[in-house]
Amino acid sequence: PKPVFYCDSPAMLCYEELEGDSLDNVYDNLSEDEKDVLCHEIIDNYNKICKIEASGFGRMTGYDKWSHTTWADFLNETIDIGYEVLKRDNRAVACDYVEDMRNSLSDCCHFKKSIVWSDFCKENIIVTHDHHLAGFVDIEGLIAGDPALGLGYLKAHDETDFPERIIEMGNYDSDRTDFYAVHRYLGLLPYQEQALPDRKSVV
Repeated sequence: PKPVFYCDSPAMLCYEELEGDSLDNVYDNLSEDEKDVLCHEIIDNYNKICKIEASGFGRMTGYDKWSHTTWADFLNETIDIGYEVLKRDNRAVACDYVEDMRNSLSDCCHFKKSIVWSDFCKENIIVTHDHHLAGFVDIEGLIAGDPALGLGYLKAHDETDFPERIIEMGNYDSDRTDFYAVHRYLGLLPYQEQALPDRKSVV
């Protein structure tokens, strides 16, 4: 959607209102053909975001400023947070799995760095009344890094067939998106007992 107002202090960004409904509210009622058409539109627009090059890695901290100097540093920060929770809870098998993730980090560091939409989910996708893409909302949480991260975060958030449709249409590596889905889970572990602003609980 088109930005209509921006303010530095307090930080505020307002968009024009998109007519339509959240994909989360309509997805299950779509036909298979309607899902395919809509998913093609969604991945085409996601890929347009991912064509925007970034100069750093991680979260944006200011104009052309980023939170991390390498992608491995960004990934390890979240892995460390989740690992400490698993270790505290004596989840030995899960801790071993996380150690394996660390050892495979190098496999996730070869990509064309770009802007990534980290809040990729059906709730943030607005569709028209005739079931075409109207636009994406909640896009200020952008990350600089691997485009597959957004699809992995989607997979961690959504138990329907929607993530797999998107990943297949975008020709993304399923193993890579699985890695990022677990990465998302590790980042949420410290908050599993707390209610989040947009969800009642995290399990």
